[in-house]
Amino acid sequence: QMLQQGLSAGPQLNVVDAEGGITVRPDPGFVIKTRDTQSGMKIFLNVVSNENVEKPHMKSFAELEGEEGCRVPLSVGTPVEDFDKKKEPCVTYDLVANPEVVDECQQHPAFRESVISLCLAAVSQKYKIDLDSKYKLPKMKYKGASVQIQRIRKAQQSQIEEVSSGGNSAAAPIPGEGAARKAKAAASKELRSSD
Repeated sequence: QMLQQGLSAGPQLNVVDAEGGITVRPDPGFVIKTRDTQSGMKIFLNVVSNENVEKPHMKSFAELEGEEGCRVPLSVGTPVEDFDKKKEPCVTYDLVANPEVVDECQQHPAFRESVISLCLAAVSQKYKIDLDSKYKLPKMKYKGASVQIQRIRKAQQSQIEEVSSGGNSAAAPIPGEGAARKAKAAASKELRSSD
């Protein structure tokens, strides 16, 4: 019995752990084939999906002066050594997105182009490799023997709650209002002390 417990001591699938992570086996989606421009090695990016990854959503970017863009959360897995169909060595990476992302990619080529660019950039940045921006989309849902299990951060449900202004007279603070009040109080204090 102790031996059985010892064997199952690994991460449990689909159970949120103490740090808010969850280990999942994502569903296959589509494959991006490119190369590492420095080594020439073939690279396969498996875009896979799981509902525990946050859905894509619009977000305004302060650095772009109020412009909005679509944020597509991705979880980038570890590199796995493999072989291509010519038995040449290659490396695969799994990128987990929300199922809506994979569906949208299959229906809208322009959205797919954006997601592919995002995937290439995410792997390049995380693993400090230079991926070729030229790619192919092989007619396969997954490159590798089976979809790798991956630990991802559980999608956060919005922490924002709507509060009714019913019997409570305290209004929500307005950003910057507290600082403006303090500045005004300091200025009037200075005026009084200079009299």
